[in-house]
Amino acid sequence: MIGTTLSHYKITATLGIGGMGEVYHAEDTKLGRHVALKILPAAMAADPERLERFQREAKVVASLNHPNIVTIHSVEEADGLQFLTMELVEGNDLERLLPDDGFPLSKIFDIAVPLTDALATAHERGVVHRDLKPANIMLTKEGRVKILDFGLAKLGLDSAVPLSDQDETALAPTSSPLTGDGTILGTAPYMPPEQLEGLPVDHRADIFSVGVLLYELATGRRPFEGSSSIALASSILRDTPPPISEIKQDLPRHFGRIIETCLEKDPERRYQSAKDLRNALQSLHRETESGLSSSYHSGIGAHPAPAKEAPAGRSLKFGLIATAIVVALVALFFVLRREAPQGETTVESPSQPVLGSEAQLLLEQSRTYSREGATQPKLKLAEQTLRRALELEPGNAYLQAELALLLAGMQEEYPQQERSDEALELAGAALAADSGMTIAWLAKGDLSLLEGDGESTVEAARKAIAIDASDVRSHVLLGRGLLEQGLREEGLEQLRNAVEMDGGEISARYTLATALLRMGQLDEATVEYKRVLEYAPGHVSAMNNLANTYLYSGRYLEAVPLYHRALELEPDEIAATNLGTAYYYLDQMEESLAAYLKADEIEPGYPTVQNNIGDVYAKLGDPDSAQAWYLKAIESSDRHLAAGGDQVALRGMRALFAAKAGRYEEAISGIEGVISQTASAPDEAELLYSAAQIYALAGHRDEMLDYAERAMKAGYPREEFRRAPEFAAFQDDPEFTKLMVSSFDRS
Repeated sequence: MIGTTLSHYKITATLGIGGMGEVYHAEDTKLGRHVALKILPAAMAADPERLERFQREAKVVASLNHPNIVTIHSVEEADGLQFLTMELVEGNDLERLLPDDGFPLSKIFDIAVPLTDALATAHERGVVHRDLKPANIMLTKEGRVKILDFGLAKLGLDSAVPLSDQDETALAPTSSPLTGDGTILGTAPYMPPEQLEGLPVDHRADIFSVGVLLYELATGRRPFEGSSSIALASSILRDTPPPISEIKQDLPRHFGRIIETCLEKDPERRYQSAKDLRNALQSLHRETESGLSSSYHSGIGAHPAPAKEAPAGRSLKFGLIATAIVVALVALFFVLRREAPQGETTVESPSQPVLGSEAQLLLEQSRTYSREGATQPKLKLAEQTLRRALELEPGNAYLQAELALLLAGMQEEYPQQERSDEALELAGAALAADSGMTIAWLAKGDLSLLEGDGESTVEAARKAIAIDASDVRSHVLLGRGLLEQGLREEGLEQLRNAVEMDGGEISARYTLATALLRMGQLDEATVEYKRVLEYAPGHVSAMNNLANTYLYSGRYLEAVPLYHRALELEPDEIAATNLGTAYYYLDQMEESLAAYLKADEIEPGYPTVQNNIGDVYAKLGDPDSAQAWYLKAIESSDRHLAAGGDQVALRGMRALFAAKAGRYEEAISGIEGVISQTASAPDEAELLYSAAQIYALAGHRDEMLDYAERAMKAGYPREEFRRAPEFAAFQDDPEFTKLMVSSFDRS
């Protein structure tokens, strides 16, 4: 073919020969450009039906517009030959470039992030590659990733067929992509199990292939090997490859977990979209650049346990269970400061008046009790100490405002009506004495948040900012108020601005991390909590919430030691509850029950703990005990509501508990009521998830699907929908299955 002209393309050199045809370097004499020209196999050209299908679907591939996907210019015919013209890429493929021991981690990110971004674009258009491998990925001279033959393997060939002994030669590990009838489509070492078995294949097949590719890029060797194609196929179907950390110990363990998730045998256990995989890689890249990626490795083991059914409404303290997180935010506004270097002192708020020496000492002591986490014992000590300071200087408006702010924070987690009333009275007295007192407006704003009144919260925050625009706490309160009003982007922007103007405070970063956690942005939340712990290593609340991000990410074995560490530092029902949840996910029911009962012992009558105990008994096959604990949870919710606790969270929880107890009409009325009265409901992922659970329990399919979709769009981890027993009956429902593999833009 060299030197011949096909239509107006002058062929000048051979670029390669493969199962999809022969590829040549050609000059487009009409447009004066160089292209790659691929002549399709004769078998395809001779089959009108296959050819028509190929031409039709190739147009879809040609419509892909992504800088990392090689562009198809045209599908043409000349001199009895069918051929494609494509963008000519000058560079080398990864098969030629790959070092014997793999690439450095930074180079892997440079390849993997654009690769998965390109996959995300293609998958959204319904185009699957099905033959990803180093030879199909080029690096240009400028270092840009280019994916070759995108979609052509699927579009041009019949579906896969089961492996047989006759396929052994065709499936040799070094073979090119297979194209003949009766063979398996793809390149054997990179095929997912479902492709080898001739089962239906979707976009998650590409994610498995990316896992193989990442493993090879990192270590220089493939995860699955065999002396014959049958042995290779057996390895892919059955074997678990050695962790990459055993081969290259300098690689982050989380990178290994990303690869392991890609290589799950069951497509349902892999990343469900290339976008999710891309986001995980990007987040890890940011962590490695900031030096955070190696922190808090589990001493138990590097591999997360297989996912198990999760109790619904599990007390991870975010969303519906947000009270424990929020109390730390409020109570720590005035104490979360970086430790001053030895020999220096921290600077007091410019609005703080001069106090007597003993009262000042007590005020500082109160702040110290709260510095490393807003646990109940610490908060009680802080309250007692602050009351002693107020006894020394009765009627001091500043101390009244400090106590009002502390009580508002305690009220959010441990509601008592008399505490709420006292906080309101103290804040009012402080403002009556001095309407220009920032901290009093902060207390009023926090109390408004408890009522779900975002508008009044924003108003109080703006008054505080007008008094002292340099006070970070006022900007944090404004961000929280905006989030309460459902203004997600504006609220996050305020919190990020507060982090930038921080000046030594870490409360802003903690609040931002918690907002991200509640929205399901786990990777970003993880980074922020780790930064909080850099400044305050013993901060129990940040430690607990960091463990929560691991738990929601399926990193159970990393969560467990953090919860134990939090309990060692401060026996607290929050860490005990979440430890029980971690054990539940690990299917260690006895340990789970023991942790939950310990939490109930520390703080009796906590509704989420009682619900979780009920869930364990349900899993253990004791429905009578489960029902008894669900009824206790309803009663405790009613008591907390009457005491002035977080109305949105408690009403949502109560509705879910009622559904578990079989009181469906009451549950549906309750959840619809709280959603309709909550401005931020579209962003309250856990609230929407609970609504989906309630309708699932009640057997209302359409409503369940609607709320499930809304919860996923709001960021709720879809893995929970696979594990929660409420959704077991819907796992084979076509619409539910479609939701589970859909990609949602949460921007």
